[in-house]
Formats: sequence, C-alpha cells, structure tokens
Amino acid sequence: MNTSNLLPNAESFTTLSPTDAQTPVFFREDGGILGARRTDRPHCFGKWAARAAVQAGTTYTAAVECRVDEMPKRIGPKDNHAYALLNWLNKDGIYLRREYLEASPKKADSPQEWLRLFCASTAPQGAVTAELELTLCTPGTVRWRNASLSESAPLPPRPVRVASAFFEPRRDLARNLETMLALAEQAGQMQADVLLFTESGYDRGVAPIQAKAVPIPSAAPEDVLGQLGAKAKQYNCNILVNLVEDEGGFYFNSTVMLDRSGQYIGKYRKSHLPTVEKEAGFSPGNELPVFKMDFATIGIMTCYDLVFMDIGRTLRSKGAEMLFVPTIGNFMLCSQMLARETGMHVVLSGSGPPHPSRVINPNGDIIASVDGAADGIAFAEIDLAKGFYSRETGFFPAVSNARSALPSQQRHELYRF
Repeated sequence: MNTSNLLPNAESFTTLSPTDAQTPVFFREDGGILGARRTDRPHCFGKWAARAAVQAGTTYTAAVECRVDEMPKRIGPKDNHAYALLNWLNKDGIYLRREYLEASPKKADSPQEWLRLFCASTAPQGAVTAELELTLCTPGTVRWRNASLSESAPLPPRPVRVASAFFEPRRDLARNLETMLALAEQAGQMQADVLLFTESGYDRGVAPIQAKAVPIPSAAPEDVLGQLGAKAKQYNCNILVNLVEDEGGFYFNSTVMLDRSGQYIGKYRKSHLPTVEKEAGFSPGNELPVFKMDFATIGIMTCYDLVFMDIGRTLRSKGAEMLFVPTIGNFMLCSQMLARETGMHVVLSGSGPPHPSRVINPNGDIIASVDGAADGIAFAEIDLAKGFYSRETGFFPAVSNARSALPSQQRHELYRF
C-alpha cells in the first residue's frame, strides 16, 4: 500500500468559479495556505481543486484543515459555508460519486479555530481520478492547509444488531413487565446488541400518574429496571426502556438506558410534550443529550418529538450516529424523513396496530418492521461504516453518501428564529 500523499503541495491546486460575478478573491499565504474571500458582491461561489490518479477498488483517505473567518454574526462555525468534497471521476471526466469530508473529531467551537476534515472511501468502479475540492459558498473568508490524499486500509465494519420490541401494552403493570421480559429473552436469543421498548410500554393507561411513576435511577432488583437489568446482563444486551419518572413530585416521560451489565447509564426526558401530556401532569425535559454506548453514539427522541426535525439535526451536530424513538404513534413519514435529513439509522418501537416497530436506514428505507396481532421483534443487523449512496443528494447524476450529504447542505442560519 502506497501511503504517500498524492497531493504533495499546495501548488497542485487551481481555482474554479462558475461565473465572473460569483468569483471570490483567491489568495495564497505562507505555509501552503490556500484562501478564498468574499468580494463586496452579495453572492460568491468558488473552489480550489486538485486531482490525482487512483485505482478503482482501492481505499483512500482525503484530509484537510479548514479555518473560517470574518463571518457575519448570524452565521456560526457550523453553518456549512465552507466545505470540502472528495470527488471520483471516470476516464471521460464524468463525476461518479461526490462525498463530503466531515469534522474529526469535532466541529469547530469558534471562529479562528483550525478544523480537521476527513473522508475515507473506496474508489468506485470505473474511477480513474480523484479530485479534492475546497469550496467557499458565501459569505466570509476561508483558509485551507495540509491537504492530503493517500491510500489507506479499508474501513473496518461496525456491525450493530438492533432489536425493536413490538407489543400492545395493557393497563396492568405486572402483565406488561412479563411481556417485556419475554421480548428481552427473544432479543437476547437473537444476540441483539441493543433492544428498544416502546413509549409507556410498562405503564400505559395506568392512572393516576403517581401510581406508575418510579425514581430514576433505581437500584431495587425487584422493580422494572432491576428485572430488565438482569436480562441485559444475562444476554449481554443494552436495553432502552421508557418509564414515568418521579423526581420530587415532578413527573417526566423518560427513556432509560441500561448497559450490557444491566447498569443504569443515563436517561432522556421527552422535550416536546403534546398538550394532553402537560394536562396529565408531565413536565418537559430541557436537554438534548447524546450517549456514548459501546456500539455507537446515540440520540433519543420520544413520540411527539418526531414532529420537530430540529431535534434530530441537533443530536447529529452533537455527534449522534443513530437515533432511537420509543413512540405510541406511527409518524411513518416523519420517521423516514428524519433518517434522510440526519443521515442516520432510526430505530422506532411502536405498540399495536397500526403502529409498527421498524428500523430505517439513512436513505429512508424501512429495512425491518413488525406489525400485527402477535408480539414480536423488528430485527436488523446494520453496519455503521457502510455508505448509503443516492442520486437524491444534490449531485445528480453523481451519487453521494446519504449519511453526510443532506446534513452538510443545510443552511442553519436561515432556520434560526
């Protein structure tokens, strides 16, 4: 494997812009820095680009450091006005695939901070040339340095065996818990890495609210968390379960995470409550946390949260790689759009017809589903290292990776209130 840089110096980069009116001020600085600055015109679009010969089927890693300066106050460092692309071309110079370089290990927290971007990808069939493209898309000033493209080892797979429970809860805590334990057994026999239960699967319909609320975390081995924790440990499976949480007389719709040893590791309190839940005595959560599990960094959204796509965008910006959604409702279109907008797998646990449990890939395709009269498990083995390539990503006829394309094209400065 040849690990030398195929783009050894900044002199190999040339500038491109579609029209004279849009052309920014391109400049070079000491240390191999390439820059582009907006003119006094209202719009600009321009790029630095360099190409190198590649071999189809070989894996390459593209990397570059970026710094964005002189942005208007309404625009922050996460607003995608400067981006880098790794493009693959065939012998006729036609783009086959175009992929965004993403932040590693994190987004810039402030302007004037150098941010490393990278993309590891296998050259597609028919590719003979790779192009690294460094773009300014109005406004401000962007600087690039330390661009590289080199052969690398193929990305190792990141398999995750996902189970989403499906059953229709009754107004009986003991019976619901019995059903959940049986489904945990079933998921365990499938060797699932993670099992998601539906919203209020343990306590739906039980009233008043005080009768079903529990403290979280709880160490009592006989309660719902204790018994599910024992199943988690028995089958080496992470479990996510939704409960009514009691904290000093305030009640929350909370989803709890238990690790493979059955230990409590965190909770998410439903942040967007329908009016009927407020009137029933629930309080909203005020945080959108992500959780580093042993298989991925995950975010959680609960039922009505699905209507608000900003939650998913926020969780992705915080590093989430998968979303888990316990829900009473169906929200089929919202759940598929959530997967598309965020470029993440969405695992949803429904409860009773017509509210199926399902697993959705970043293209918005349902890859596992269960619905009907019988209890069951929607099960899928996914690979978090696998790209999901689609023409519906703004590069037609070339394809791009759905995991990063739409999130990288969002204009957050327009969405702020």
